[in-house]
Amino acid sequence: MSESLPDLIVTTRRRLLGKLYRIVESQEEVATRGLVDSLQKQQVLESLLERSKPASLPGSEGLHYLLATPFRYPPLPWGSRFGRVSENGIFYGSKSLTTVLAEAAFYRLRFYSDMAEPPPRPITTYHNIFSAKYRIHQGVALQDAGWRPHWQKLSDPVDYRFTQQLGTKLRGLGIEGVESFSARAIQTGLISLPTKGDIESTEGINVALFEPASLLKRPPAQEADVTAETGKDGVTFLIKSAERVETREFQGTSFVVEGRLPEPA
Repeated sequence: MSESLPDLIVTTRRRLLGKLYRIVESQEEVATRGLVDSLQKQQVLESLLERSKPASLPGSEGLHYLLATPFRYPPLPWGSRFGRVSENGIFYGSKSLTTVLAEAAFYRLRFYSDMAEPPPRPITTYHNIFSAKYRIHQGVALQDAGWRPHWQKLSDPVDYRFTQQLGTKLRGLGIEGVESFSARAIQTGLISLPTKGDIESTEGINVALFEPASLLKRPPAQEADVTAETGKDGVTFLIKSAERVETREFQGTSFVVEGRLPEPA
């Protein structure tokens, strides 16, 4: 492609807004409450834990802690999809519930496979899915047709070098966040990369926010309680929302590339 990445970023940047979903473990307070024997001591413990955390990024003021927390922590030792290890944390979410579950399934399986000795039975964990609104004044929708020549590299399930380099370029040009295809949604067959036209569906699309100011300062909305059962063959989710109760299964083989699970990003 003749157009350079910086030129492509500049010509395709636009305002992005919508709703994203994120899944979190629901046991944090239970875990710390078990360490103390009174609410007063619990308050002291929580205060000590808060002081031990990295400082909040500018722009996080007024954000609910579920929204502010991802920006506080640096990426994993190998970075994240759009972030190098030396860069600030990025808030990742998905534009559909099924996509966020596909992402969560991959991470549950990664956790399971990293155990020194697999447990004799599946692991049960408890989670919450919440939603939040975002408004990115300077954004790029990487699922738009102008980025088609780069779609394969943008959604590579293993190699994050291109997207991390792109993330640095995006930040350097003042981009505050992006939308992009979910590699895990593609791996699990939720979507496939289209051969023509623009993408209008929210299925299979992730959101990466570089700046806290891109999140609206409203409390996140509880969307569903989730029970996850993770075993050697895959992950089963029991999802309880206000509208219905349903299950969703993801086979572990869906995420395997050349005989192994990729490193998370």
